[in-house]
Amino acid sequence: EFFVGGSIGMAAFPEAGETPDRLLKNADIAMYAAKERGRNTCAIYDPTMDALAVESFRLERSLRHALARDELYIEFQPIVDLSSGRTVAFETLLRWHNAELGEVPPDKFIPVAEESGLIHEIGEWALREACQTLSGYDECAHLRVSVNLSPKQFSRPSQLLDSVLGALKISRLMPEQLEIDITESILIDDRVETVQLINQLDRIGVRLSLDDFGTGYSALNYLQRFPFDALKIDRSFTRQLPDCPKTVSLIKAIIAMAHAFELEVIAEGIETRQQAGFLLIYHCELGQGFLYSRPLLPEHVVDHLRDNAAALTA
Repeated sequence: EFFVGGSIGMAAFPEAGETPDRLLKNADIAMYAAKERGRNTCAIYDPTMDALAVESFRLERSLRHALARDELYIEFQPIVDLSSGRTVAFETLLRWHNAELGEVPPDKFIPVAEESGLIHEIGEWALREACQTLSGYDECAHLRVSVNLSPKQFSRPSQLLDSVLGALKISRLMPEQLEIDITESILIDDRVETVQLINQLDRIGVRLSLDDFGTGYSALNYLQRFPFDALKIDRSFTRQLPDCPKTVSLIKAIIAMAHAFELEVIAEGIETRQQAGFLLIYHCELGQGFLYSRPLLPEHVVDHLRDNAAALTA
């Protein structure tokens, strides 16, 4: 059984072109605009789309050379135990600096990588780089590294599994030191191959976390059916604490539900002591955010851990 959607681009004669070739080209530009608006919709061509199409093409062209030119790099955001303040893990954040474009935000280049298929090569590099970097520091011997996977990477489950196994082998990390963040969008299709891959990762010993919980469908059967170890509360909820009564009730319910399924809870985007205090009172185990540390370049990871240890013993 197949469910097929469509993104439609339209161009009208003569405003959008007076020749078949021009009309088709502009309809194609409109189609990509429809995809950028969330897919399964339609868009009518207008001249402002040309600039967007040119920018998208420029990004894709530059991104195709990013790995070869060593333009991609990773940063690590510490994840801390809220009760002690001790750093227990790092989340990997992918970054891109291009000589011509400057610092390109992930929300701009990740969709381009997914649309072009480059996400498989880039995702594999990021996974390997994160594991190797963490394994290179003696101070990180007992810490975890968390890596986000694109839903597109799950379309090639055997390649993704090989990437995970290869990264663990090269870095010599223990499987339980690697945590894979999975978004709900990956689970919606309920593909047999995806279910098998998730179960294989669990059997290997890799930790699995459900990312951005509450921003999508948030179906409870995901927590029941899949072998998750942790649940992440999205920063869009955390930043409303503790002043929004509805958000307070929602987060209390999420934490209680996660604990009922024996899952660890990680809150993203903690920026104030009030937010941290609220989460701690309601037994959220872990958190990350600017209150504890901004994302770190790899060469600053050890200094952070030493400062963290010194602060805890002071």
